[in-house]
Amino acid sequence: MKPRLLANLCADRVHNAWVVLAVTFSMTPAVVGARAAPGVMIVPLQRAFGWNVGVGTVRGLTGSYMLAFLTSGLACLLASLLVLRIARAPALAIAAE
Repeated sequence: MKPRLLANLCADRVHNAWVVLAVTFSMTPAVVGARAAPGVMIVPLQRAFGWNVGVGTVRGLTGSYMLAFLTSGLACLLASLLVLRIARAPALAIAAE
């Protein structure tokens, strides 16, 4: 396809990449807030339920969130290696299963 013809076809609409970029920028603060909320709420939960620092429940909560962050970070690393190793389409097909 000639560049001029492609430019004429795309002139009337918003490119899909801009839509993806807008959705990504709008969803990132929501996801970060949801992931950080338990860390902010541990102290009020301690006060509400009468937990003290020595109780294993509080340490278990913080440990479980730490494990969740590490697991998601490792999953992102492995997913990026998979995408670099094989083409994008097969990697997305594996992720969709």
